[in-house]
Formats: sequence, structure tokens, C-alpha cells
Amino acid sequence: MKRAILLALCLVLWCSCTLAEGFDQAGLERLEGCMVFRDAYGMNTIVRPEGQPYQGTIDLEDAELEVYLDYIQMPDEDATFLRLMLCLTTWEFTGTRQLTITVGETDYVFSVTPEVTEYDLTYFEDYVICMTDESLPMIKAMARSTQDTFGIKLTGEWGERHGTIILPAEAAAELYDTYINLGGNRQDLSFCRDTWPVMIMKHE
Repeated sequence: MKRAILLALCLVLWCSCTLAEGFDQAGLERLEGCMVFRDAYGMNTIVRPEGQPYQGTIDLEDAELEVYLDYIQMPDEDATFLRLMLCLTTWEFTGTRQLTITVGETDYVFSVTPEVTEYDLTYFEDYVICMTDESLPMIKAMARSTQDTFGIKLTGEWGERHGTIILPAEAAAELYDTYINLGGNRQDLSFCRDTWPVMIMKHE
């Protein structure tokens, strides 16, 4: 009988520790001022604060750039991520394979494979980056920045394109701090480094 009680206590303690170390997805989905919806594939859950998208610029004629910063739960990855998404609408296919975001004196260089669709000679290129343990500090740097505008560079088969993204520091701070408070950095995000690789280069 004592052995059974001890086993039950151990199980309760183990479950409590597991929950304490995990991400509070229920708390995330209860946040006020956020939309909760499934992605286009019906697999992942997105939690996005109202008031988005933010805007950006790109040195392409008649092009538009929109920016989203939100949360995405991916059951296949068993994790919830902070996600940065750049949506480019352009008459020219860029063939981008590398996205560089400059925050302060640091370049974050991401290898990307954009989701591209074409309709009526217009290209819609979506660049999605989920933050791993290596790239999450970029969002923290944005959140603590005194500026709201950050430089970007798209590098691909047609050369380089330069622009900016606007991400209000207050909004970035709220998303980042909420993510951390809900346990985002208690997840093991290192296993996704190969999925969303980044090189970090400090300016000399």
C-alpha cells in the first residue's frame, strides 16, 4: 500500500514538473485583443494580436510589403513559436534565398524558402521565420530598441533588394514578454535550428 502511495505521489510530482516546464498554450489563447485561428493547412494554431499587419518598404516598383509578428503552435514540432512573417506583393519574381534583418549593430541572416503564388502576373511571396533559441534574441533586441524601423535585404537569383520593416518596439515588447512569461524559452527550441537557420553577424 505504501509503495502504491509513493508511486502515485511520484507521478503527481512528475506531471506537475512537466506542466511547469511546458508552454501555457491555453493561457496564450485566452489573451485579450488577439485573434485565434488555424493556418491554411488546418494543422497549426495562430494567435495574432489585433492591429496587424505592419508595413514595410522594398526597392521594387509598385511592390507592397506587409509584416506580421505573432505566435504559432505547431503540434508536429511539439512547440509554440514566435513567428515573423513578411508578405511581399510584386510584379517581379525575386527568387530570394536569403533574408537579412538588421537590428542595431547586428545582422541576422536567415536562409529562406518563400511560399510563392502567382496570379494575373502578380507574385505573392511569403517569408516565414519561426524563432529558435538562436534567433529569439533578435525579437528581444527589437523589443528593447529605441527605433521602430529595421533594415532588410533580400538576396536571390536576381540580385539584392533592400528595404525596411516597421515593427513598433512597444508591440514587439508585449509579444516577446508574453511569450517568455508563458514559458516560451522553457521549450527546447534548439532542435528546429536546421528548419529556420540563422547566421548572426556583428558589425565591426
